[in-house]
Amino acid sequence: MVRPRHRTGCANQLIFSSAPNYYRPMADLQAQPAAAGEPVVNARSRRPGGAFERMARIHELGNLLIERELAHRGVRGVLPAHGGVLAFLFRQSAPVPIKDIVTFTGRAKSTVTGVVQTLEKCGYLSRVQDGDDLRSWRIQLTPAGRELLPAFQATSQRLVETVLHGLTESEQAVLIDVLARIEGNLTQETETTNPA
Repeated sequence: MVRPRHRTGCANQLIFSSAPNYYRPMADLQAQPAAAGEPVVNARSRRPGGAFERMARIHELGNLLIERELAHRGVRGVLPAHGGVLAFLFRQSAPVPIKDIVTFTGRAKSTVTGVVQTLEKCGYLSRVQDGDDLRSWRIQLTPAGRELLPAFQATSQRLVETVLHGLTESEQAVLIDVLARIEGNLTQETETTNPA
């Protein structure tokens, strides 16, 4: 199935992707009919290797919900990947150096620079000269960027409510703990292991 996945820039152009699942072994990609009445959650997706596939799908669905909610609120040009940059800038009362945004988001400087450029083209951010250094800039929200805050908060609230719907407080605590442990495992592996 081909469906719209990402919007670029402010033009709201759609890029289409068949969204193949890169996280499954090739043997799992063969068609396997479900038993009558069997839910999408089947034995194959419950196997330990299916956890990564499930996390990727949750991430994709979360992004689709964010895109839908932002569009419903009339926000154009903002993608889920822009959320970290905007979240940081909403908390600032003065322009900040891009390195502060990089530190907050934990993303590569080139990635943050790309997000800043996109949001600047959309009119949500502006750059101001950082003193006498012509190479150094500080980033700030424009008035149009500040106006995104209510839509950003409402969208975040909707996402949290949807994700946690039907989970007890103890289930939520277990979920957070398990996800933190998975994140820790991956962080440790990526920070200590060099590719062969």
